[in-house]
Amino acid sequence: PPAAVPSAAVLPVGLYSSNACMICYEDGALILDQGANDIIFPASMTKMMTAIVAMEYLPDLDEQITVTHLMYDTLYLQEASLVGFDEGEVVTVRDLLYGALLASGADCCSELAIRIAGSDEAFVQLMNDKAAALGMTFTHFANTSGLHDDNHYSTCADMAKLMQYALQNGNFRAIVSTPSYVSTSTPEHPDGIPMYSTTFNALFGVTDSAAMDNGAVIEGGKTGFTDEAMYCLASFGSFSGKEYILVTAHAEQGGNALDAVSVYSNLYSL
Repeated sequence: PPAAVPSAAVLPVGLYSSNACMICYEDGALILDQGANDIIFPASMTKMMTAIVAMEYLPDLDEQITVTHLMYDTLYLQEASLVGFDEGEVVTVRDLLYGALLASGADCCSELAIRIAGSDEAFVQLMNDKAAALGMTFTHFANTSGLHDDNHYSTCADMAKLMQYALQNGNFRAIVSTPSYVSTSTPEHPDGIPMYSTTFNALFGVTDSAAMDNGAVIEGGKTGFTDEAMYCLASFGSFSGKEYILVTAHAEQGGNALDAVSVYSNLYSL
């Protein structure tokens, strides 16, 4: 099919990120390409795939899951981000999804994987199957959370394709556009566990508002960081009645958020 015609463009901007890709959500038209097809390490942007696969296997977000801690020692030793549910605690699928996407909890990713596939390894195969089905040609997952592995890689273009697909799921869209969430009350955590969006935390470290001077609004997203991946961000936003997806990778601290603000604020209609 012919390539979709962009409805907007970005004024020339210097990016802190080595790699970037912006597409139109509606039709995938390419708006910005800075090494969009170069191999990058996706870090915790990986959790978008973990979450959307989990949602498709577990459509009832009120389903209860008993926390196993089967992967806890491994994740703890790797200094992964953890939400901190207790072993034996009964939580909902919703709690784990918010934990994975908002607070970037690797423990939540593992609990979802174990519930669905019995192990992280078996679930990773489902992730790679989904990547193949979506045409993410240059992507391979080795774990559920994005912890560094030389065999765990993607591109900004593939990550944009993933977000374009995932945003069609209303639950995914709701979670990644939520600033904060408190998990269900349990005997272990009577007040629940508060979780805050790493994306909004990053953005509001560099801007007072998600609304740009040109009328663009950054609606949500998923951050990522490892030493090797550096700072990444998959975000989506609206401008002039349409939605756009921006994925940036390999920036110094704060550069991922600064680039998002810069790109969205420099959008203009064609």
